[in-house]
Amino acid sequence: MVCGRGASSRHEAAHFLNKLLFCLFAEDIGLLQKGLFTRVVERGVKRPESFNGNVGALFEAMRDGGEFSLEDIPRFNGGLYETGDVVPLTPDEIKLLADAARLDWGSVEPAIFGTLFERSLDPNQRARLGAHYTSREDILAVVEPVLMAPFRREWERVQEDAGAEAEKARVSRGGRLRNALRRAESLLLGFAEKLRGLRVLDPACGSGNFLYVSLKELLDLEKEVLTFAGTVGLTPFFPEVSPEQLYGIETSPYAHELAQVAVWIGYLQWRVENGFGIREEPILGPMTNIKEMDALMLRDERRHCPRARVARGRRDPGQPAVPWREADSHGAWGRVRRGSVRAPRSRARAAVRRPGLLLLRESPRRDRGGADEAGRTAWRRTRSEAEPIARCWIASRRAETSSWPSPTSRGS
Repeated sequence: MVCGRGASSRHEAAHFLNKLLFCLFAEDIGLLQKGLFTRVVERGVKRPESFNGNVGALFEAMRDGGEFSLEDIPRFNGGLYETGDVVPLTPDEIKLLADAARLDWGSVEPAIFGTLFERSLDPNQRARLGAHYTSREDILAVVEPVLMAPFRREWERVQEDAGAEAEKARVSRGGRLRNALRRAESLLLGFAEKLRGLRVLDPACGSGNFLYVSLKELLDLEKEVLTFAGTVGLTPFFPEVSPEQLYGIETSPYAHELAQVAVWIGYLQWRVENGFGIREEPILGPMTNIKEMDALMLRDERRHCPRARVARGRRDPGQPAVPWREADSHGAWGRVRRGSVRAPRSRARAAVRRPGLLLLRESPRRDRGGADEAGRTAWRRTRSEAEPIARCWIASRRAETSSWPSPTSRGS
């Protein structure tokens, strides 16, 4: 509906709606002055002709930082507020936005954005795309054994060794004390660096639920590490796991935009709820890790040629769709066009597969090319083929993990 009234494309409409969504969140969590955006919208209800100008001016202030309506605005940008473009809304739509602004968006659960995305599709399109909301429990049935369980096992060993070194330091003096503390600190920092070096790629990310849950689990584990550092007499450090470690591919322009916003909302919520405050400006990092493209084919529908060519990591303009594995034979995996999702081939040890989730783990540079073969083989099935596999996978993991303790029962 918005696209048909001033938005030049679905991309512009999706981008505008997500800017509004983040503003709702920002004013309720304290990134913007309390009630600032609500006042702008309510002014638009009374004078609809003022809405575009006021909202556009707010977007521009959020892009660079500055002043709006006699209030200081921090710098957000991250690509979300790169422009102050506004899609015109009708008076009735502004009233709906005003109703939404009266709700508390500061504690919104990012996982619900998947439901918003699914309901925005008509049933036929939803079935064709395989777009179905996945609950947090089902996501954890995959994320816990594939992503977190290896880290938790390693953390138990590191915690035991670091604790032993801290105990030695407690009964030592002078150089022995310093050496024991140094070894304990090295163990903890080394493990934390592994968490920060992980890269997670979801090649059919939808609205980003898998990525958001993965990020939260990694942050919770990093918090355990820094809390333990404080209990053994070491200087606690701040969490550095961030959304920049998450990568995604999605064909829907709306879901592609929504996934990036949902991940950043979840990350900022976690920092505030756990007492770490808001990160330094710019508050939003670059929103370039989630790409709007096909995970299986490189699409260019402007022309149809009998043969596709890939040169220097970029396909010639006007070429037809190219399978990922064919493009990769020309050295284009992860580098199809400038700024595309990168699989860091010189540093990735493996791509661990589940239907819809790839995990790229850091390793020494001698493993050159290790990610290429894994990347080529990890996601060759179409969505229609992968959906029943995903359902069987989730069902099997749920059965295996039914006796596991709930994540909420673990120590924070």
